[in-house]
Amino acid sequence: MSNNLSLVAKYMLRSKKEFFLAVFLMFVSTCFVIAIPLVAKTVINAIINKTLSLSGLFFWFFIAVVCAVLGSLIEGLGRYFTSSVGTKSQYYIRKDIYESINRQGFRFFDSTESGDLVSRVTSDIENSNLIFTRSANQFITSILSFIGVTIGCYLTVKISVLAVLMGVLIYIAVIFFCYNKISAAFLKSRNNFGHLTTIIKENLVGAAVVRIFSAENKELKKFNNKNNAFRTDTIETIKYQTIITNSGLIILNLLIVFSLVFGGLLVLNQSIDIGTLLAFVSYMSMLGMSLGNFGHVVIDFVQAGASLKRVNEIIETTTEIVEKPNPVSKFIEGDVEFKNVSFGYVSNSLVLKNLNFKIKKGERVAIVGTTGSGKTSLINLIPRYYDVDKGAVYIDNVNVKDYKISNLRSQIGFCSQEVFLFNISIADNIRFGRPNATMEEVIDAGKHANIHDFIMTLPKGYDTIVGERGSSLSGGQKQRVAIARALILQPKILILDDSTSAVDTETEYKIQTALDYLMKNRTSFIITQRVGNLKKANKILVMDKGYIIGLGIHEELYNKNIMYTNIYDTLFKKQKEAELELKKGGNL
Repeated sequence: MSNNLSLVAKYMLRSKKEFFLAVFLMFVSTCFVIAIPLVAKTVINAIINKTLSLSGLFFWFFIAVVCAVLGSLIEGLGRYFTSSVGTKSQYYIRKDIYESINRQGFRFFDSTESGDLVSRVTSDIENSNLIFTRSANQFITSILSFIGVTIGCYLTVKISVLAVLMGVLIYIAVIFFCYNKISAAFLKSRNNFGHLTTIIKENLVGAAVVRIFSAENKELKKFNNKNNAFRTDTIETIKYQTIITNSGLIILNLLIVFSLVFGGLLVLNQSIDIGTLLAFVSYMSMLGMSLGNFGHVVIDFVQAGASLKRVNEIIETTTEIVEKPNPVSKFIEGDVEFKNVSFGYVSNSLVLKNLNFKIKKGERVAIVGTTGSGKTSLINLIPRYYDVDKGAVYIDNVNVKDYKISNLRSQIGFCSQEVFLFNISIADNIRFGRPNATMEEVIDAGKHANIHDFIMTLPKGYDTIVGERGSSLSGGQKQRVAIARALILQPKILILDDSTSAVDTETEYKIQTALDYLMKNRTSFIITQRVGNLKKANKILVMDKGYIIGLGIHEELYNKNIMYTNIYDTLFKKQKEAELELKKGGNL
């Protein structure tokens, strides 16, 4: 609870002036509201004692109206500033969580469910809004009202202060009893909602796969399990919400009954007058309502606090890719060296083991190996998507850890196996890594990637919106847009992770011709299944189970390395079969 309070204070105090102005206005408003029962007491006693003139009645009536109107207006102004502070706090939270997500490295996304992350960034932030708007108003008002009511009770019936304190203590005890239980239930509820979001997202994105494998029932069962857990936890929270809310109502009613009975006895004993009794009952009613409001604050705080905790977990997550002070920022030439490099995605499980090789600028390196041999993991270390566990990766004799990250990555073109396009125009997707690229440069990159002619057949050309994840384009078209996106960077190092695997042989030939020209004087790493790339490579890395088991050119490896020979022969056979199918008029 204390952590959430400090977190709320941290964000609300970013707008200190407005926050303290809101508190001051609420204080002034409370003073006006607390004054009304005292005005009523004076008027009633004066009427009973027949000492109130008509002009006096109008005077006190005017005072009461002023107190009521000004109290309401100032309270409204205070609520406005509190809501403004709350809205700004939400703005800072959204800003902080998005900045935190942008700081994270690949390892964070490897271990985080995307649906749960979306839930935290959207619905959890929205839920935490309760704390910063409605609850903040009610909390300030409840505290100030309690103080004011206590003073009012002391001014009317001094001994009643004990009843006030007793009612408050009983209610606090009820809240403490429920707090930990409702807190845990709300947190479980939010976590289960995050899991639900992940399941729904996966089933929407993978709808075709689910139906291909007739897995509808299995996925429905998985959804129902999480949905049932979410329902159970939510019902648990409702139980304790009801206890807190009804306890406030019970205490309110008891305080009113107490004030009437106890106050009536005092009137009968002539210890107080009728006006004082009215003021006393009014203050007790105010106290009960303040306690009720405070109960709602606690419920909102617990509910929003569970969401805020989940949001803060992301905000406070530190990235493993940390940029050093005064990092190196320069144009790179393209020399790449791995020295005793070992790497694993999880501790005590290495996927790359003691890699050592050196590539000179402008060389073309083909990487082959069995599935899971570490090919993709190797190339992910060059742009520093991950940090090595042992050894070091050097570019131009500078450890990649010493570079300014944006400077390093802006000079490395990357095409991965899984192409992701944003729901923006084709032109903006191509210039994504270089927003200031001219339209001429975009078109030139499109031509070299062999996608220009297709784009020009579209009604809006390069301004065509590609849809979510590029849904309006075929696999080969998306692949070629991704290649254009890498090429427009004019990178010193080019990384192609099987980047032509989604195109047919004819299209691949056109792309390969352009890539041959573009890879001149650029260090290029190609994870490939194409025999042409192997023969053109200056060096070939053969990988197996995280080790480099072969390094050389095609002719050397084919005659000396059994694994490379088997891989090449298999690829050669597949390529010949594909070419034969193409000649027959089949589609690849």
